[in-house]
Amino acid sequence: MAHVVLLGDSIFDNAPYVDAGESVSCCLERKLPLGWRSTLLAIDGSVTLDVLGQVEQVPRDGTHLFLSVGGNDALQASEYLHRSVSSVGEVMLGFSRIIDDFRGNYVSLVDFLVRRGVPLTLCTIYNPCFERGEEQTIAVMALMFWNDVILQTAIGYGLPVVELRRVFTGPADYANPIEPSGVGADKLADAILTVVRGHDFAQVRSSVYGVGG
Repeated sequence: MAHVVLLGDSIFDNAPYVDAGESVSCCLERKLPLGWRSTLLAIDGSVTLDVLGQVEQVPRDGTHLFLSVGGNDALQASEYLHRSVSSVGEVMLGFSRIIDDFRGNYVSLVDFLVRRGVPLTLCTIYNPCFERGEEQTIAVMALMFWNDVILQTAIGYGLPVVELRRVFTGPADYANPIEPSGVGADKLADAILTVVRGHDFAQVRSSVYGVGG
């Protein structure tokens, strides 16, 4: 019997943004086979360093860990996108320092989780859903840097990945520009179950999952 543990931020802890019973954890609980369990440890607003505190609460009988974090790290750096610079090169240099900090924190967290010996799945950061085209384009382009860290880390450790950019694909998936709706939560619960049921964790290999596998 599986016991799924959700770590990270409001991608999992989206209850404040949806109606009762439409959160990711509620959707997952409804879909779990008889005897399976889930535990929500993710906390809205968490950044990568905050997850270490969540890890201390992981139940001893947890069988599958899912980590979705990084979006708030990116939000904290969003002010940089509005600074005046003299060249594109200056932008890239600035971003490299920001991403290097994130990479160090994220890889350290993943390494710590891997050493626990419990099957671990990473989640990318989905694209937001801003109404203004310019704001959306900037966000999508910037998030590629954070997602590259997540994907490269998954490859390096041979971990499965839920590619949230393939899960959240339309406006109905969002409760607001940056939080999952009940529709999105239901799709994410399906993606989680696809990994738990279908991924062979005995083989150390990285596979990418979205809705439908």
